[in-house]
Amino acid sequence: MTMKLIGTTTVTSDTQTITLSSIPSTGSDLYVTVSAKYNYASSFTGMNMRINGDSSAVYSRNFIFGDGSSKAASGGSDETSFFLNIGATGTNGTADIFSNGYFYFPNYAGSMAKGFSSDWVVENNTATAYQELFAGSWNSTAAITSLSFYNASTNPVVPFAAGTTISVYTITKGTGV
Repeated sequence: MTMKLIGTTTVTSDTQTITLSSIPSTGSDLYVTVSAKYNYASSFTGMNMRINGDSSAVYSRNFIFGDGSSKAASGGSDETSFFLNIGATGTNGTADIFSNGYFYFPNYAGSMAKGFSSDWVVENNTATAYQELFAGSWNSTAAITSLSFYNASTNPVVPFAAGTTISVYTITKGTGV
């Protein structure tokens, strides 16, 4: 197995949407790391992700969520984006603390619907930390060539803060021994 970094984007000022485009179809799997913070007065807030700019109702998701004292599980289908409940730390959180997570897309360039898994954590150097495990699918046979991350809130508009970083890796499976 070989992992190859194909791109990193780091926000230098408030940015509403982060798009990673021109993702090559040269690997077998796709791995995306996210370290995010919103310029918004909250401990944390959700994050949306779209694949290839597709806003049609072809996304499905299931998740489990916990904060050390409570838990939840839910899901949805026929959605117009993936929604992560705890996507990014807000400015009410501890300074310089970012939420961290990843997306793993097996067979991202194949001709079948794309499934993925994700694991997120938000901490705040307080008694409460949040974790979310997530699985979803994008019901499209197209190869993944771009990913866009944003907060769907329009009142107020919630931008990513400086320092938010997203990296994309392709994984090429070896031939084995």
